[in-house]
Amino acid sequence: MKAVFKSGTGGKSPFERFLVNHPMGDIIFSEGEIGNEMYIIQSGTVELLKSIGKESRVLATLEKGDFFGEMSVLEDLPRTASARAKTDVELVRING
Repeated sequence: MKAVFKSGTGGKSPFERFLVNHPMGDIIFSEGEIGNEMYIIQSGTVELLKSIGKESRVLATLEKGDFFGEMSVLEDLPRTASARAKTDVELVRING
């Protein structure tokens, strides 16, 4: 299931204060960081990356409606992967 938040009829989105933008190539969070936020993609594409030895491997490419970062929030553990904006992205940031 994908989650996408839409604004009401002509007004500002009630989720506007939770929206964050990242330009293409921006690191949203890094593997090993303590995480207390998860994200839902409103527009754009995000890559999840895992460091294996000296290389970074793409684990998944996520798009509008996908969510990520929830594992760190729910399990109170460091991030198990990094998230990078593959394109310019708009995200809903949810604090845990």
